[in-house]
Amino acid sequence: MRSQTAETPTSPARRLMSAIGIDTERLGPAYWGAMQDVERVCPHCPALSRCRTALAAGSAPVQYSTFCPNADVLAEMEAASAGALVGDRA
Repeated sequence: MRSQTAETPTSPARRLMSAIGIDTERLGPAYWGAMQDVERVCPHCPALSRCRTALAAGSAPVQYSTFCPNADVLAEMEAASAGALVGDRA
């Protein structure tokens, strides 16, 4: 399996995860399904243009929760990546 953090994030979902500090290696298998869901839905998101603009401006880490339909799961993954959550994802 290729390292997810060593790759340059190219999809908007990966770019957003990287921008908000989600360490996909630290999350491990408990969050792989959630990461795949986010990546699968992202290209069809009605806020994709706004997301790309925020990523380009560097404001995505502060603004994503105002437009991203995946904001709740991304916030959970961000907390888990930082070590704030213990155990497997429910």
